[in-house]
Amino acid sequence: MPEIADYKRSTNLSAADRGRVTNLLQTRFKEVFDFKTASRSIFAEVKVVAADKADDGKVIERRFLAYAVMLVANGIRVLHGEPLPPGTPMTVMLDDRSGQERAITGSVFEARVVDQRLFMVSVRFAKRVELQEYLPALIGNSSDPSGDTDLDITGTVLFVEDQPMEQDLVKLHLRRTGIRLRFAANPAEAETILKSEAIDMIVTDLTFEKGTGEDVMRAAREAGFRGPMLVLTTETQPQRLAKARSAGACEVLRKPYKPQELRHVMKRELRAQGTPAIKDEPIYSTMDNGGEMSKVVAEYIRRIQEKVAELQQSVADGNLHTVQQIATTFKATGVGYGFEDLTTSADRVITGLASSYSIEETMTEINRMVHTARRLKVRGRE
Repeated sequence: MPEIADYKRSTNLSAADRGRVTNLLQTRFKEVFDFKTASRSIFAEVKVVAADKADDGKVIERRFLAYAVMLVANGIRVLHGEPLPPGTPMTVMLDDRSGQERAITGSVFEARVVDQRLFMVSVRFAKRVELQEYLPALIGNSSDPSGDTDLDITGTVLFVEDQPMEQDLVKLHLRRTGIRLRFAANPAEAETILKSEAIDMIVTDLTFEKGTGEDVMRAAREAGFRGPMLVLTTETQPQRLAKARSAGACEVLRKPYKPQELRHVMKRELRAQGTPAIKDEPIYSTMDNGGEMSKVVAEYIRRIQEKVAELQQSVADGNLHTVQQIATTFKATGVGYGFEDLTTSADRVITGLASSYSIEETMTEINRMVHTARRLKVRGRE
């Protein structure tokens, strides 16, 4: 492959496709990163240099212009036209406050599919950078809303949505709260969950391939659910919105909604319902039916407490890799031993680490996971 001296667009898209990308950024990702106000969020074209090895072993630089979506002290995320393998050396060229271009070296951490030929490429810097030195006109000086912590928003919320990306958005928006999320892709799945679990609040879209949000709310009321029900929708027809309110919606938020507004409404409605602010009661395994199973669960809890001690030492040492490994173990095993809360909490830690590359910026989720792990008990052995 010949070396490319000039920067080319990483997406290799037509003018029409570039318009689609711009729309994608301004709708989907704006909801996640809030480009206008977040100090770590940017929507800018940046220069990146990826270093590949040719068949003869020589290093070849490929230079691209890519859309930057998020900048943190430890790394950057860009939209790229190909899935660069983890470990690929990457240099990002950023303008500093004086307008001088600086080269920030690092390597690819992960690359995931976003939309058709687009990939979200996460780059971890070799050294931390001072954010205020870069792109001051785009970043601004306001604080990052995603750093807000609302641990006092608690409860189990059923989110009815058939689009995985929308589910991921809600997970991200609520990851710094005490909310436990349950997901259903349609009214039928929602009804099944309502019959088998205690739900404090329902959040639903209005349109599904099978059924409507009104179906969800009517079925919930018929099943005896008396909690608040919130609608998130792109619907604009006044008659449809009025119909949703008639079906029981306490509030209707238009997409794209502001994450702060979503959290505010949920906090208000859950507090009005009397959902407790902090949960400290024991967590019992749903798999424990006594006898030998109790012994298996007890042994699992003992090992989890050992992992908690290892986790806390890893946090103190700044050992990101071990923290990730332990969180992954908790996520993978929790639900299998009947501790779904542990799996949910660990998933939040993994998501937090993936989005910030930093233990410090994920301490809220880590502390919550530790708290959850310490609440695991065998019934009768408190």
